[in-house]
Amino acid sequence: MIRIFAVSKQTRRLETPVMQDIPNLLKDRSRMFWLDLEEPTDEETGVLNGLLGFHPLAVEDCIQDSHSPKLDDYGDYIFMTVHGVDFSQLEERFSTHELDVFLGDNFLVTFHKQHHKSVFDTRGRVVKNPDHLLRSPDWLLYSILDAMVDNYSPAMEQFDERVNGVEADVFGHDADRALNEIITLKREILHLRRIIVPQRDILNRLSHECERFIKREHFIYFRDVYDHLVRISETADIYRDILTGILDAYLLLTSNRLNTVMKTLTIIATILMPLGVITGVYGMNFEHMPELRTEYGYFIVLGVMAVLVIAMLGVFKRRKWF
Repeated sequence: MIRIFAVSKQTRRLETPVMQDIPNLLKDRSRMFWLDLEEPTDEETGVLNGLLGFHPLAVEDCIQDSHSPKLDDYGDYIFMTVHGVDFSQLEERFSTHELDVFLGDNFLVTFHKQHHKSVFDTRGRVVKNPDHLLRSPDWLLYSILDAMVDNYSPAMEQFDERVNGVEADVFGHDADRALNEIITLKREILHLRRIIVPQRDILNRLSHECERFIKREHFIYFRDVYDHLVRISETADIYRDILTGILDAYLLLTSNRLNTVMKTLTIIATILMPLGVITGVYGMNFEHMPELRTEYGYFIVLGVMAVLVIAMLGVFKRRKWF
């Protein structure tokens, strides 16, 4: 679906042109326009290198999914790829939503193959107040990026709940199933960092460079988004360290449980060893064994064995072996 919004500096009213008006919109510097392609068809995607005349490499980056943010300067416009993030507690993974952006002197073009909450929210603000678009396309880009980064917070909160749940499992009664979850969460936080760190660098470039397409007075707003991404990146590092600590605790607890089991088995084997010696001696089939003719020999041997067991348990107890 293609949506086109335009605002003229003379009328200051929101217009909704059609695709055939795109060449005139590109030439008319007094009108700012925003073209949003959401879940576009092949025909609608053709507008990028057709009516808009964007570089084939940039159009190819739009069509093919990219897992890395990027920023390219094509002279008359800049092209960038950024990602929104959601966290699914059911699947225990971050899902990323790619957003491709073309920013020119008087236009902003956004391309996304699925619903983007940040674009949807910004679209609503433009409909209510066209000045968001009239102010400049880079201001509209800031609004989208700011909303997208703000949407990272709920994803991080959901991830935090899952980390706390895994920590409770490790120190509770479900430690055996915690290992796979820890490894999964560590993999997901590393995936998030691979998205955030390059995206943070892109915002840093936008907040210091690209003066042709971004007004100098707007740099501070892009720096604010950059600072937000820095905090999220630092939070991701903290979660990575926490998960590493939880994994170390899990391995330590597993080792302690194994040591406890081995200690118990060793105590049992140690107690049974002298009993085995006694039963082995009196199990020999010699004809002349004086104790075999003793009337109460059986009960005496059992008594001796019982005394040995109690004595050994007492020694182990004093030494705090169990």
